[in-house]
Amino acid sequence: MKFSILIFIILGAVILLAATGFASHRAGTRPKSISSAKDSYSKSKVPFKYPEPSAYCTKIIDEQDTSSIIHLRIGDTLCVILSVASGTGYEWELVSLDTTIIHRIGKLETQVPINIPEGYTGYPERKIWHFEAASEGNATLSMEYRRSWEKDKPSAKSFKKNILVDGL
Repeated sequence: MKFSILIFIILGAVILLAATGFASHRAGTRPKSISSAKDSYSKSKVPFKYPEPSAYCTKIIDEQDTSSIIHLRIGDTLCVILSVASGTGYEWELVSLDTTIIHRIGKLETQVPINIPEGYTGYPERKIWHFEAASEGNATLSMEYRRSWEKDKPSAKSFKKNILVDGL
């Protein structure tokens, strides 16, 4: 009697496995998973799309900006857009800035891509800092990409721009 119950349980388990995807996996189809969504998206070569930055940005710069000097006028708003690999612990940190010339306004804005496939993780976020030109002069904006708990290690990347603010 106990032997027939055991056989019945094993037979039920085999039927359950076959009905829930075991057979499709054996037939060569790959079940959907987070890694398969990520793999198929990265192979598609479609770039991530992000929302437009705030409308009040007079000038927008990012890591690809090759300008040696950023020219602003008093009252202009500079938006600095830098990428962050989500989930790694790395963040951009403001290291130095002459706040009498240009100062930070508003909150740090975080943007995620608007075309992330379902189940995709590890996408690049964009961090947007807003600065306002307050008075004439030169200032250096310096930022470092690091983990907050690794203060003794050099930064993974740095971002540095010279800013020249002219009068109205």
